[in-house]
Amino acid sequence: MKTKALLIGTEEMIESVNRIRDDFPGFNFIPLVVGPNMKQILQKFQSDGIDCAIVIHPLSFNQNITEMFNDIPVYELRYSITALYKTLFKSVLTSTHEAGSIKLSVDVFYEEKMIEKLQNEGIQNTPLYIKEHPSKMKPKDLLDFHLKSIEVHNVKTIVTSHPAIVDALRDYPVEVDLVTPTDTCVREFLYELSHKIKVTSFSEFPIRYESDKAIEHFKKQGVSGATIYKLRCLCQSIGRNNITAAELSKGFAITLRSARRILTTLENQKVAKVVGEEQLNGRGRPRNVYHIDFDQMNEEVVPAAVIN
Repeated sequence: MKTKALLIGTEEMIESVNRIRDDFPGFNFIPLVVGPNMKQILQKFQSDGIDCAIVIHPLSFNQNITEMFNDIPVYELRYSITALYKTLFKSVLTSTHEAGSIKLSVDVFYEEKMIEKLQNEGIQNTPLYIKEHPSKMKPKDLLDFHLKSIEVHNVKTIVTSHPAIVDALRDYPVEVDLVTPTDTCVREFLYELSHKIKVTSFSEFPIRYESDKAIEHFKKQGVSGATIYKLRCLCQSIGRNNITAAELSKGFAITLRSARRILTTLENQKVAKVVGEEQLNGRGRPRNVYHIDFDQMNEEVVPAAVIN
């Protein structure tokens, strides 16, 4: 059964999803271009059996969509750090101003920690004027920041994460580049979302234990049968029974600490064991890779929805 997903964004951003939609047969994408009277339009879609809403680039839609939907999950597709740097490089390489005289006014999400990263690298005296902001930032506040950069610092190049800023600065003698999700960013987001939805749909089934032995079994393990079943679904969605705490955290939408606690509990009960390590980019502490032995609990817990 396909997941009916409402795509909300500008025409360009919706097209970025359409280019790769055939790679995700589990979704039925319903496009909705941002425009006037969105609240009334969203209410209509809500009654049409939408399973979830995907806001492509959240700043393109300046309202709290979550509050407009009742019991329908809303996911935000943001640009990646790669997309941000791609746009920055493009701005520098395609600028009509002389090399060495380029000044950039940039707005980015808080999560990018761009100012902190530049300071850590010793890049402080640079012609970069940076505004870090939350995802619900008002366009006027961003526009005021960039106008100040133009008037006070004589900035000629703007890099923005908000589509409205591009339109607002159209009549100014500046070059404006919009940071948008790349195809790779969109693809990775949809892969993660498809796994999350698959696990969530299974986890919503009522769970039934088949025997008193099963009840005692899960009590000894220190985790519920529902958690075990959801973990099985997650492993099925990623195609393997080997998993890290980070993958479990993302799949269950829980903290990394909670994910580690679950895996440690299963390891203590001989249901999980460490079979390797994962090192990302040669940095940080290696992550343990756990193998989950589901054979120990076959037919002890099943979704009641399947039985009925």
